[in-house]
Amino acid sequence: MTKHTDEELIAIAKAATEGEWLHLDEGDRQIVAFAEGIQPFIAKLIGPFTDAKRRSNGKFIATFNPAFVLSLIERAQGAERDRDDFRERLSVACEQWEAAEARARTAVEALKALRTQADNAAWNAHRSGITFDNAQLVRIFEGMVEQADAALNAKKGSDQ
Repeated sequence: MTKHTDEELIAIAKAATEGEWLHLDEGDRQIVAFAEGIQPFIAKLIGPFTDAKRRSNGKFIATFNPAFVLSLIERAQGAERDRDDFRERLSVACEQWEAAEARARTAVEALKALRTQADNAAWNAHRSGITFDNAQLVRIFEGMVEQADAALNAKKGSDQ
């Protein structure tokens, strides 16, 4: 089977007779004609085929006229463009997802480190007999959160 590029098929279709093609069933012979009338005819199907096969071939030829072939090529090329666009958008989305996942892992690790620092600070204060009021604990925790936030922003800057 001969394979043709889209460009070759387009050139072949554009060189063929324009307009609507008709299939004319004349019993023992099948004619594919230009819609303006039977003259000139595009193809006359004769040969060793059965009448049913000639009829099927005539319908096929008339159906796959130049305009129809061009529309099929246009649809296929549009689908290929859509596929390529989707692949590109999917690739970008995957990259963004991976970056967000990495940032989330970093944030979790920073929160774990904060929790450990807070636990250690509370334990050391308790052992030393130091007591804190709520306002002091909030200020200490806010300072720790600011340190973690700065570390996350520094990590985010180095990932880009």
